[in-house]
Amino acid sequence: MASQLIETLFVSSTDHKMVTALDGAFYHVQRVGEPGQAMEMLRSGQIDLILLDDELFSNDIVRMVKEIKRRVPLLPVLVISKNTDSAYQTGLMEAGADDILTAKLSAEELQRRLRLVMRQRRQ
Repeated sequence: MASQLIETLFVSSTDHKMVTALDGAFYHVQRVGEPGQAMEMLRSGQIDLILLDDELFSNDIVRMVKEIKRRVPLLPVLVISKNTDSAYQTGLMEAGADDILTAKLSAEELQRRLRLVMRQRRQ
């Protein structure tokens, strides 16, 4: 992996330990707690990856994913969710989410999944 930090935007109202563990060697994690703040940061063009916590968005997560992909089609969007319903997850993927992560994912597994998404983005 390149020595440059991957600018990661984490949109959540809670602090996930797995995301906190990312900040450092390969990732620079910027945290925001409001969807509006996330959209403002996307305008800067300095974000390489976005993690969305679906608990923050209630029923608007699909709309948020669609809006992000409309504005920045190649930006990887990953959703952290406790919802394991396949129809819910399919809706997120159809909206443009690149991956759905369980809220209980380990920090190591999160790093593997992020590396995979970033590798796919570069191809």
